[in-house]
Amino acid sequence: MKKLVQLVLLVAVVLGLACGAGAEYYDEGHSGTEADPYVIDTNADLVALRDRVNAGTEEAGKYYKLTQNLNIAQYTDWEPIGTEKNPFTGHFDGNNLSIHVNITQRAGHISGVFGVIETLEGYAVRNLTADGNFTGRWIGGIAQKLDSGTIENCTVTGTMTCYDDHSWLSWETRTGGIVDLMTNGSIKNCTFRGTINTTSGAFGSVGGIVAKVSGGSIENCIVGGADIFGADTNSSYAGGIVGYANIANFDAIKDCTFSGTVVVEQYAGGIAGYVSGGNIQNNRITGN
Repeated sequence: MKKLVQLVLLVAVVLGLACGAGAEYYDEGHSGTEADPYVIDTNADLVALRDRVNAGTEEAGKYYKLTQNLNIAQYTDWEPIGTEKNPFTGHFDGNNLSIHVNITQRAGHISGVFGVIETLEGYAVRNLTADGNFTGRWIGGIAQKLDSGTIENCTVTGTMTCYDDHSWLSWETRTGGIVDLMTNGSIKNCTFRGTINTTSGAFGSVGGIVAKVSGGSIENCIVGGADIFGADTNSSYAGGIVGYANIANFDAIKDCTFSGTVVVEQYAGGIAGYVSGGNIQNNRITGN
């Protein structure tokens, strides 16, 4: 009888290991390829992904698939996935699921699910909803910075509050519903619904999709029923889709829709607060 119990326990342990019970996503038997992506189904998996990417130990170009809705609201000082030194270079499929956040502060003032993204080709993040409260100095609901890759079919809902506590040498604040700063790549078929508030005295850019653009393209995006409030200074930019765009290699803002309200002291636009270069085509504006 004793041997039988031991055998049953041994089988249970082996089955548990085979199924990846308690293992991190990279030890659960998947290869991280497009055909066999790593599975992200717990908060611990998302944290592990963040930690490995930010430490520079994650292999570049891997594929990930979210299989459960996640709630990371307890991480109020959430550090985004990807840094300037070690950006996110992979492919994250949200699988039409959501990540709930409540980012109330951040040493470094950066707020977003992802930080810096440099995916060389294909999608970087797709089919993901991020909802909740975002607070910081540089805010992007999906990503703080897009250097390359595509963000597509993503939705952000909630409230964003941008502040300037004058604790950094940089004086600029930025808030974008999907991305804060875009230097290249593309954003397609994304939606923002919510409110963006910029505190008094915070100079910078506010956009329903992107705060500040210096390259790439934005297509088929919707900002619906949104209230966008820039700072009450005479040097801020607020736009329904883009706050500020001043570039030579910018492709286009096209086939986008804005409905809502834009309020700022000086530079305001239904599509963009300020644009120099690039193309604006076939966009639709309803609102104030």
